[in-house]
Amino acid sequence: FPAELEIQNAASPAAKLVAWLWSPDAPEMDMRFYDTHGHGLDAAYEDAQTGLSTAYGVARTSELTLFACSAFPARPDTVAMAAAGAQLPLLAATPEYIHSTGVFGVWSLPDRSTAFKKSIEDAEKQRADAKKLMDDYQKQLADARNEAGKIIEEARQLGERVRKEVVDKSNAEASAAVQRAQEEIQRQKDKGIQEMKDTVAALSVQIASRVIEKEVNEATHRQLVDNLIKDLSKVQRA
Repeated sequence: FPAELEIQNAASPAAKLVAWLWSPDAPEMDMRFYDTHGHGLDAAYEDAQTGLSTAYGVARTSELTLFACSAFPARPDTVAMAAAGAQLPLLAATPEYIHSTGVFGVWSLPDRSTAFKKSIEDAEKQRADAKKLMDDYQKQLADARNEAGKIIEEARQLGERVRKEVVDKSNAEASAAVQRAQEEIQRQKDKGIQEMKDTVAALSVQIASRVIEKEVNEATHRQLVDNLIKDLSKVQRA
């Protein structure tokens, strides 16, 4: 139905709240009878009886829950209010009254007037209690299985994280070791090349000094080259 809440003077110390179960902005309510003759529904406004074709009594089909607070409610309070609104109390008559009306057909109230009837009622109660215990046990068992599944999954995820951390650390250490080895090889290579350059330079100086000391002919030139080759061979073997 088109309900409406109207709040007036909210900024003042005395605000006013109007709860419209049928908003004045909504279309007119059709209050015509549902039938052309009455059905003896004295407790309902829908029946075709004199004086019942009015809006009086419509509020009986609506429920309002108001929470009075001295200040703006905290989050836990609003959550509790919402939960209370979602699970409204159910107004129910006593079994004796419902049985007396006959609206649910033929059924009987608990009867313990004789020993036999009492044993039947007690057996029924014991059966109901046993069923409730079994249902509680099944629920606890399901909860325990769910909890065990969560623990197993958390342990699996933890093991996977630890395994990944160990692998990553090992890979990082191996990469660092390879990098250090490559750097050491490069240093030794550079050192060897430099030593070779130094040796060649020294031999070149020796050759130049020998050339300066005497005239170079073909035989002398060949002899100098052979000596250079021998000296290089000695350096390589060293």
